[in-house]
Order: sequence, then structure tokens, then C-alpha cells
Amino acid sequence: MSRFAITATSDDLTDEIRPADNVTALSGFLTQWIVALVVGFLAISTFEGALRFYAAQAGWPWIVYVKDVLLIGALFLGALNAGLTNLRNAPFLIVLAFLAAGTAVGVLILADIRQPLFAAKTWLPLLCGTVVGAAADVNSKFLRRACGVLWVAAVAGIGLTSVWTAPWVGHIYDVGGVALESSREWTIGETNRVPGFSRASFDAALQCLFFGTIVVTMTRRYAVALLVWLVTGAAIYLTLSRSALLALGVVVGLHALVISLKATQRLSKLAILVLATAVVSVPFVAGYYFKNKAGLADSSSVTSVSSFEERATKTWPEGLALPERDSSWVMGRGLGGIGVGQQFFEPDIFNPGDNFFVYLWGAFGVVGAVFVAFIPFQVWRAQIPFSAKRRAAIMIVGAFLAVGLTLNGIEAAIASLFLGMGLVWLTDQRLPE
Repeated sequence: MSRFAITATSDDLTDEIRPADNVTALSGFLTQWIVALVVGFLAISTFEGALRFYAAQAGWPWIVYVKDVLLIGALFLGALNAGLTNLRNAPFLIVLAFLAAGTAVGVLILADIRQPLFAAKTWLPLLCGTVVGAAADVNSKFLRRACGVLWVAAVAGIGLTSVWTAPWVGHIYDVGGVALESSREWTIGETNRVPGFSRASFDAALQCLFFGTIVVTMTRRYAVALLVWLVTGAAIYLTLSRSALLALGVVVGLHALVISLKATQRLSKLAILVLATAVVSVPFVAGYYFKNKAGLADSSSVTSVSSFEERATKTWPEGLALPERDSSWVMGRGLGGIGVGQQFFEPDIFNPGDNFFVYLWGAFGVVGAVFVAFIPFQVWRAQIPFSAKRRAAIMIVGAFLAVGLTLNGIEAAIASLFLGMGLVWLTDQRLPE
């Protein structure tokens, strides 16, 4: 052997390996905390109605806002973990770009700076979901089991409040001179909309939908999956959330596609493209259909289409016209220019959007279509055959788009959080644990 040969000692090899091992260990530690914080956020959201009531009774009404601290903590740790492992997270970068640009435009256009900042807060679950999805997936036993427990809690809460008048339903309390409702009390006709332990019936319905999707992904037994879907459907029916019922039908159909052959998995991609197209086209098609109809339908029946007709003739046209007030269709009004931010700062022109595309149009103008298009684009990139996390992602994205037909989606925290995770899981290249 040449006298110039280099001999590597065990100490040299240890020095070479140790930095990578340290990074892996630190990333694993951060991931555990990220998942724990997000589970804490989901738990508080699931029990938020009851928690607000009892916290107000105890004189601690502020304690419910711990969930925002948990979310911000998970977002911070997720960003730190991404810096240690992989910064190539397209969903995170796209959501962050829209959040930053929308906030900046809102600050420039809207009269009160608090309006875009308040709206930006509603985007944090979506942004957090993209970093959580990069850190953990459905292979995380803790995340799966937590979703299973919370699914049981959401279903049980709906069942309980369907036969018992809970004290938190309709309860009003005061925080800093502002009257807040622990859990919304409302009806369709004479039928109560059951909220479970949450703040509103549609929140409880979305909890059942998205938690149930993760539970179904956990099992390989079709009989168990069918039981979960049936129980979820019954619970959602009690909430009278027709948006969530429609989304459940979509998810069950996608579940049948993603667990079968490669050909049907390709069909699931096409189904997502059709859903995204429907989200954009429904406000225009429905507006044209109802344009010459005389008056609204009877709104006293559970089966009434009056709420959809009102969206088609009033909510959606007015939402699409909002950018023309003080901006343009090119850039929109920014965050806060449509949606919940208006409820506090522009109540005279408040428009909930009630459609994912209409909401994005009001906030970002035509640029909002880019965000809608990114979702089927990300789905199209998913590798076939689907892994467990990609199957879950397809169902999550499909559920969100189906909900987005008649709700803006972004302001529903749990739906938004799961969308962020699903967008990352679609193209995440990590090997299963």
C-alpha cells in the first residue's frame, strides 16, 4: 500500500456521522412536539363550545385562546424543522406567498389595518398544516390515535346534544365589552342544528368528516371503514350540514377509488380535477340558472334549496363584485376584503364568500385562480400506486373541495389545517416509517 494512503479511524468515522445523527434526532424531537401541539389545537377546537361556556363561568374566558398559541408554536417549530431537513415544500411556499401578498394588499386598500391582520390569522391553520404535513403523516401513531379519539368525541357530542339541551348552546358571554356566543344556536325551520361540543353545527360536521377520513385510513378492513362512514354520516345528518353531507359522499367515492386498482387511482385524480372545476364554475352556472326564477324557495324545510338559491342570486354575485369597490379584479381587496374580517370592520357589505373560488376572487382577484389550480396540479403529481398518506391526501383534498362548493373553506380551521397537510402528503418523498 502506498505510504500516502489515508487511514480512517473509528473516531474519524464517528465525527463524520455524528452531525447527521444529531440533526435527525433533533428533527424527530421537533416532530413529536409539532404533532403534540397540533393535537392540542384540534382537541380544543373539538370541545370549544363547551370549553368557552365553562371557562366563562369560571372567570377565565381567555383560556380558549390557548389554541392559537399552540397553533403558532407548531408553525414555528415546523418552520425550524423544515430548515433542518428540507426547505423544498411547495405548498408551504405557495400558501406563505398568498398570505403575505394578501395581507400587504389588504393593509394598503382597507381602511382599518386590523381587518387584514384579523383575516391573516384565519390563514394560520392552512399554513401550519403545510409544515405539519412535512414533519409527520398518517404513519404517525400518535396523530392517528388522536384523530380516532377526537372522532369518537365529535360523534358522541353530536349524539348527546341531539337529545339534551346543553348549557353552552346559545350561551352569550362578554370579553372586553364584546358579546360572544359559546356555541351557536340555530335551526332550519323548526329543526335544531346540533353543534355537539363545538362552536357550531358545521364545525362539528367537519370534525366528523376529517377525523373520520384519518380513521378510515388507519384500517384495512372494509367492514370497519363502512361502519365509520355510516356513523359519520348519521352524525353529520344530525348537524343538518348539507355541505358536509355532500363532502362525505365525495370522500366515500374517492375512498373506493384510491384503495383499488391503479386505473381507479388515476380516476381519483380526474375526480379532483372535476371538483376543482366545479368550485370555479358553480357560482356562475347557478347564477345563470336562478336568474329568471321568481323569488326564493321556502326556507322552512330541511330539504329546501333556498340557501343555495340565495348564494346564487345574492352572495356569490356580490362577492365577485367586491374587488370593483376600491381595487380591481386583477388583485382583489386583499385579506379581510371578504369573509369574516368584514363582519367586524365592514358589516354593511359583509360577504362570507360561501364558495372557495369566490372567497379567493374577493381577496386576490384573478390571481386567486392560481391557488385553486395548484390543488389539482399537486394531485396530478402524486405517484401511483398511492401510499397510505397519498390515499388520505386524495380524500382530504376532495373533502375540502366539496365543502368549498358552498363554504369558503379557508375560514374553517380544521378543514384548512387538513388541506395543508394533504397538499404536502401528495408529493412527499419520505419513505413510510
